[in-house]
Amino acid sequence: MATKKSKSVSRKAAKPATLALIVLGFALVYVAASASILGGAAQLALGLISMFVIGLTIQRVNSLKGGYGGYIAGTSHGLTLVDRISRKWPKFWEAMSVWGIIVGLGLLSYPIMRKRVSFKMYAFGIASLIFIYLLVIPVATSAYQFINIPQVAAAAASRPAQTASAVMLIEAVFLVVSIVTGLSGFLFGFIAYNAASIVYSDILYLLSLLAGAPNSSNLTTQVPGVALILPGIGIPLVAGLIAFAILIIVHEFSHGILARIWKVKLKQMGLLLFGVIPIGAFVEPDEKEVSRLDAFRQMKIFSAGVASNFLIMMLFFVLVVAMQLYVMPFIYSNHVIIGAVVSNTPAYGVLKPGMWIQSWNGHQISNITSLTSAAATDTPGQMVTVVANGTPYSFNAISIGGSPHGIIGLANAYQPVSSATWVQVSYFLYIVFSLSLLFNFLVGAANLFPLPLFDGWRIYQAGVKSRRLVKLLGIILVIALVLNALPWFYI
Repeated sequence: MATKKSKSVSRKAAKPATLALIVLGFALVYVAASASILGGAAQLALGLISMFVIGLTIQRVNSLKGGYGGYIAGTSHGLTLVDRISRKWPKFWEAMSVWGIIVGLGLLSYPIMRKRVSFKMYAFGIASLIFIYLLVIPVATSAYQFINIPQVAAAAASRPAQTASAVMLIEAVFLVVSIVTGLSGFLFGFIAYNAASIVYSDILYLLSLLAGAPNSSNLTTQVPGVALILPGIGIPLVAGLIAFAILIIVHEFSHGILARIWKVKLKQMGLLLFGVIPIGAFVEPDEKEVSRLDAFRQMKIFSAGVASNFLIMMLFFVLVVAMQLYVMPFIYSNHVIIGAVVSNTPAYGVLKPGMWIQSWNGHQISNITSLTSAAATDTPGQMVTVVANGTPYSFNAISIGGSPHGIIGLANAYQPVSSATWVQVSYFLYIVFSLSLLFNFLVGAANLFPLPLFDGWRIYQAGVKSRRLVKLLGIILVIALVLNALPWFYI
């Protein structure tokens, strides 16, 4: 009796204890995000350690599955909703999953699905893919303004500018790659291209080192292709959490909907959390029942999450464009603020983040467009005069990597929004929409990678006979990702 009573008491105590830990967890994330005086690495370390301790404690208090600060919070609640949705428009859900495979894998989806899909669906999928490459992806990159990783911004600003012809050639190559291999191939290609660029820069540095004149700019201008981004550390806390929640819930619900269309039993659904940060969601189908389905139906289940990400991406594309056209032009103040300054450049240590740029070489600066126009004519060796916070500063512009354009070192600049309530609400929604657009694109494309635990691995297992080819692509990708992380040791 005593044992039963103690267990009952501990369960009752677990709820308030868990609530207190969640509140403490969010408070620690806020502290880590606000402690800019510590520097980016220390902020990240503080956030990770805090989430590790909080997650481990929540896991043990509630006897949940997990480890190392991560845990699974599963429930059977919500499965009825998934079942109800699956009974409505089943043909739409099936068509969406097929569309997602075509958009994600491009023309390479044909040998995987063979002749099970109509020509009209293929044409629509490829047309959607071209539309996404030409219009959606450029708009999605606008969300990078809300991702605060100073080291990456500084390295990107220091990278030598490419000629217009080189840019056009690269864009044409990536368009062809995207049509042939889909959005997953586009992202795969970008990772491989950046990895090759890093290797090339490393070779140039080693050659300069052997020649007795080491050129460190070959290292410091490398841009990492991978970075850890957490809400509150790297992206806004609340907007980031909402964007992540939309991403993972839509993705996993879609897997469950397709599974229920073919009467596959769902065991439970829930969230994967690290501390108090949601890093994933899941709907757990009965794997034995899934394995009994034919290969094409299995592919549809595995691709459903990716397809829903692409569909939601299109929705947020419309919302972001609408806000850019009809809302955003009216919410910014007429101030341009310095965001970051690249180290080892003329302006470093003189112009500082947070300073207000009022003029550039005599041109009045009231927005980002006027700043870009004023700085566009700067050449190496030219004297550039900047008035910031009412004080004039003069710098000799320099060239990086032989570029004909002169720079003084500004990594980025931005226009703050006004303090009106409607402006603050609109700006918050714009951040949520922009991050959701970007994350759904990146996660949807990355989920088709041929790596274990990714949807792409299951799709390839079901539709590709050559296991060696799938493994080879996975190995190449892992090597490329490791190479993309190397610049963190240099910048």
